[in-house]
Amino acid sequence: MRIKSEWKIIITLIYIIILFMTNTWLEYGIIFALLAATCAIAKFSFYDIIKAIRKILPILILIAAINIYGAGIEVAAKMFVRITFLIIGSSLLLHVSTPLELAARNRNFNETVK
Repeated sequence: MRIKSEWKIIITLIYIIILFMTNTWLEYGIIFALLAATCAIAKFSFYDIIKAIRKILPILILIAAINIYGAGIEVAAKMFVRITFLIIGSSLLLHVSTPLELAARNRNFNETVK
């Protein structure tokens, strides 16, 4: 079963909104389970996940270290997990659809809404 690109974009936006509304570790655990299931269904390998995070990992570590000093370990850890999940979810969207396909579908979707 293929999902249209419009729905993939809408689902990704909902995912981002939910991700930034979470505050407890239980909610992060639920999001992790759903993200892991989605990666397994899409055949998004662990290597693909590492490849998506590799270039931004030093920046994430630096931001977490700064937040440990300013806000505490728990806030820094939650922010690190949140941004990591955001990158993995966005990479998953691009893994299952090409950027040109998303752009073309988005253009058609915008014209339909008008």
